[in-house]
Amino acid sequence: MAQDNRRFINAIFWILRTGAPWRDVPPDYGDWKNTHRRFCRWRDKGLWGALLEPLVDEPNDEWLMTAADCSQAVELIEGIDAESLLADKAYDTNAILSCCEEHEVIPVVPPKRNRKHPRAYDVHLYRHRHLVENAFLWLKRWRGSATRYAKNAASFLAAVQIRCLALRAGVS
Repeated sequence: MAQDNRRFINAIFWILRTGAPWRDVPPDYGDWKNTHRRFCRWRDKGLWGALLEPLVDEPNDEWLMTAADCSQAVELIEGIDAESLLADKAYDTNAILSCCEEHEVIPVVPPKRNRKHPRAYDVHLYRHRHLVENAFLWLKRWRGSATRYAKNAASFLAAVQIRCLALRAGVS
């Protein structure tokens, strides 16, 4: 059974590293249909997230860094208790700044050049944004995550969770 698990995980890693279709899984990893079916079962049961959860070392909600377009930022901020919002100039919108003010979140967002009255922001804290940028760079080293070949959101989330598991295990 352990050998079967190893082959299964290696097949998943291969798919996510290469971005290849499931049908192209090398025969050494087993039958592609069974591998895909098992991946989907684990995804639907939430096992990938459950495997990742204990590996998250003391999440720090002191800083909030949004990961979507500025048009979605207000929805992302809602319900998160953070001290600061670290984001680039694209997030310098009145809606986002108002949302930050409403939730008592300090915006650490450089003002756009076209602002009539540029705001001050913590330049030193802003430099920590590279952490989220680096995280995305590591996630995108596997083609299956970078190009989002997954056909649905649940499979893409599972792919990102698996990539995080691999990074935590030291698999680049």
